[in-house]
Amino acid sequence: MNLSQEVSYANATGFHQVPGSELRWLDPSNKHFSWGPPETLLPQTSLLGEIYAGFLLLPDGAPVPPNVKYPERGMPTFCGVGAGRGGPTPTAVSKSFSTAAEMAREVDFPVYTFSKLPERLRPAGANLIRHETGEVFAALVDFQSHNGRSGDWETTVSIWVQPEFPRPFPLWSSDPVEPGGPAVVLEKVDFLPSPGVMVATRQGAVFHWIRNDILYTLIAELGPSREEALALVSLLALAANHS
Repeated sequence: MNLSQEVSYANATGFHQVPGSELRWLDPSNKHFSWGPPETLLPQTSLLGEIYAGFLLLPDGAPVPPNVKYPERGMPTFCGVGAGRGGPTPTAVSKSFSTAAEMAREVDFPVYTFSKLPERLRPAGANLIRHETGEVFAALVDFQSHNGRSGDWETTVSIWVQPEFPRPFPLWSSDPVEPGGPAVVLEKVDFLPSPGVMVATRQGAVFHWIRNDILYTLIAELGPSREEALALVSLLALAANHS
């Protein structure tokens, strides 16, 4: 996984600093946090925010409430900048695959891909990310589109899979972070494989859902209209070795 993918994932999942808050679950200090089942699909009142379909919808700047349970292992270290010179040593182990189906044969949870691809998209492989102790942290399937200005193929669509994640999973709404930029609005939707949350972005949309105790995130940023992103949702399909 390269740096741009790390940044895209951080922005899509809330694993980043938002106005008035801070990085919390990446390095939880409270060792009493433990596993917990996803919440019911019906909206509930939390200590702060709203619980919906296993997600905790929080207002801008809100802290993570104490009812959120963190995975024991947290997030592995991806970047080894400064390793050997007092900097962090990478603890993430990544393995690349040619296709989603190939990767799906190595995991015990369903992996999503697309039943067919729009003409402007091409598959760009898959990656399985493990902790150095062997447990799966995340899996991702990438797709690229052609940038007419630069002439390059760029990763514009990714499907992330996480068997370990904070429960309920916190997502923050926020005001625009730059002039003219979009606000982060958490929209509850029911057209995903399970009820989930959609966030419109400047270049498309991000979709989150939890199914069979696994967190899925589809990042689709094909252009300023979110219609192409919505069209991709209807093409979601399980990789070949899952039904």
